[in-house]
Amino acid sequence: MPCDRRPPAPPADFRDLASNPRLDPAQEHALACAVTAARRSYWEEVLLPEPAGLVDALAAVLRHCADEAAVELAAELRASLVRRSTGPGGTPPRGTTRVREALLDGLVHCDPDAPCMAAIAAIARRHDPSWHARLETARRTYLRQRDRFVRANLRLVITFAKRQGGEHHTLADRIQDGNLGLLRAIERFDPTRGVRFSSYAGWWIRHAIMRSLTHHGRMVRVPSHLCLLHARAQRVRRRLASELGREPSPVELAHAIDTDPQTLTRAEVAMAARTISLDAPVLRGDEIVADTIADERVPDAADELAWAHDHRLAALAFRRLSDKDRHILLQRFPPDDEAPRTLEEVGRHWGVSRERIRQLQNRALATIRRAIEDDRGPRATSSSSTRVCA
Repeated sequence: MPCDRRPPAPPADFRDLASNPRLDPAQEHALACAVTAARRSYWEEVLLPEPAGLVDALAAVLRHCADEAAVELAAELRASLVRRSTGPGGTPPRGTTRVREALLDGLVHCDPDAPCMAAIAAIARRHDPSWHARLETARRTYLRQRDRFVRANLRLVITFAKRQGGEHHTLADRIQDGNLGLLRAIERFDPTRGVRFSSYAGWWIRHAIMRSLTHHGRMVRVPSHLCLLHARAQRVRRRLASELGREPSPVELAHAIDTDPQTLTRAEVAMAARTISLDAPVLRGDEIVADTIADERVPDAADELAWAHDHRLAALAFRRLSDKDRHILLQRFPPDDEAPRTLEEVGRHWGVSRERIRQLQNRALATIRRAIEDDRGPRATSSSSTRVCA
């Protein structure tokens, strides 16, 4: 039987990639320019010279935009428009056009996310239906161009996702994180600089995947700054070992990466830690890991519950005693840090003998003990009843 040399069928999730043709440099540049132009057209519609709801639209930009420079310009423009509406004669303040143009240039590289678009669309629908119609046209054009660019670069995301690996991070999760990096690259890419998008986007995709691996790739999350410090220390350690001909000391390594030895040690300990299951068997006998790490100093939960229940029963029985019996028990077993009185001292206080005080004390303790034994059965002991009363 002849050998079948056909390649295996691609996974079902990747079969639709064949419908997205590869882009040559000219097509990639043209599509990137189309995405940037569509995004600029959308923001131009948002920042029309005289829309009635521009102040509210700028407030939505302030709530949803993550670019600090664009946020500062949006706040400045909004404050200028507010002053214009409340100023004498309604004359526009000087510099408003300049601030609007600077804000537009800043927003060109800010991808409008879905909440921001929805908020601006609601504002436009409330203020001016024609403005809302133009915004919807610009929004659909931009999303259509961006989706074309995203689908054309999905192979790049899958390539980087396959290269990275993580014990607790599946390929699908890495692709999703890479797609987030791809969207960020499309948002920040400037096609006028003459750089291939694949070269520019590779860093963002790899950065998004590696950052997700740092946060979710381990059973116990290690802070990202410790992961980065450990990776830098490993690179510097290899370089110093080749230069010095020996392994560098912790002080030398910490000095080389501009940190202190304590932080470096903490990063190495955190990265070297491994997680094991509490149900994993140990070498000796039939024990599991949970049996070997139990803290004997911690009281058992069942004993604590039984103790609390006995304490409630003892308190109820104590309140049913006579006033004299209650005072005798409080003198013999004070609840605070006071020193307990002797039988003779209590007898002088009540004007009776020490033997009579002992009889009254034992009778009161027996009453409390019976209240506990009737509820718990034969498990109660004299010592536990005495402890409850104390």
